[in-house]
Amino acid sequence: MNSRSKKVLALAALAFAARLAVCWRFAHPGADGAIPDPDGYHRLATAALQYKTLAMPDGTPTAVRDPLFTLLLCALYVVFGPSYGLIIAMNVLLGVGLVLLVQRLGEKLFNEKVGFLASLLAALHPQLLYYTTQLLREIPQAFFVAATAVLAVEAVQRASRRFAGLAGVAGACVGLINTALLPGIGLVCVGIWHAGRRLGRSLLIHAVIYAVVCGGLYA
Repeated sequence: MNSRSKKVLALAALAFAARLAVCWRFAHPGADGAIPDPDGYHRLATAALQYKTLAMPDGTPTAVRDPLFTLLLCALYVVFGPSYGLIIAMNVLLGVGLVLLVQRLGEKLFNEKVGFLASLLAALHPQLLYYTTQLLREIPQAFFVAATAVLAVEAVQRASRRFAGLAGVAGACVGLINTALLPGIGLVCVGIWHAGRRLGRSLLIHAVIYAVVCGGLYA
């Protein structure tokens, strides 16, 4: 194992340990083991499983929340059953993944030192630690945003159509988890094309692939 790999492993361990410590101190279920549900996602997920559509607990169809986080909870509940511990575990794993994505992005755009500094900040960022204990969309949302950025940069630097398509998948996930981010996600295709021009490459087809995959999945 080389020096860089050891640093990445240590970074992941730090991010994991920090999140476990915060959860041990602050993550507590409600009365009688109830899942804390400040924005109603748990109720929406259980209703969706009951009525086979996005619905309120009384069965009324709804679009009160963007769908992806609710559907993600549904998938977890189908496999493992509703559990506050399960939700925390998901946030911990996605949080560690987010930290590693930040490291990769910083390294690709700048250098290894910048990547590790940025990821260290992400590993210990108070808000990212706080949201680990919450049944809210912020941790998955941040993960998908970072994944979109990393995959788009890979698409440009490798001139890879496959990575452009994968970036489109991640971008669609961002839009489906928070539609307020759609303008920024839409501009990624422009960024791919423009970055290609700056590097003397024709990446128009890559930008189109991103736009088609992202727009198609979102629609």
